Amino acid sequence: MKTVIALLLAMASLVTAGSAEARVRFSGIMVITGNSGSLTCSYRSVGDTVVVRFLPAGVADNGADSWLTLTYDEYVNAYVLSGGSFGSTFQTVNQIEVGVSTANVASQVKFTSQIPATIDATTQTLWITGAIKAYYDSDPQCNVTFRLAATRF
Repeated sequence: MKTVIALLLAMASLVTAGSAEARVRFSGIMVITGNSGSLTCSYRSVGDTVVVRFLPAGVADNGADSWLTLTYDEYVNAYVLSGGSFGSTFQTVNQIEVGVSTANVASQVKFTSQIPATIDATTQTLWITGAIKAYYDSDPQCNVTFRLAATRF
């Protein structure tokens, strides 16, 4: 019986390890480098930092959607691009905001530069500059530019 349990645990660890390695995702910090569009956009000031998670589309088992998720003390914003990768021109995304309340807002995101230019299953670090229009739901006129650095986890 002990042998069977040990064998099952060993098999489960192999399946879990394989599943974890099948997704390519990144975690890091985003710095706001500019904001414009409205007076209340200053709620997020130049120099503010945000914890970021990024799941690029079409890499390994990531699926067809790209996710850029920003985590603040009081809420989380996820910018989801269905069926594609963020590019150098603005693309309309679905913004999901969860905090004191929830919201679903049409925003636009672009990556003006990305190093490396192509993400694959071996990519370990990313450096991205970009911009977001309609940065958060309470102020759809707020636009920000950003830089982010992230490492694979």
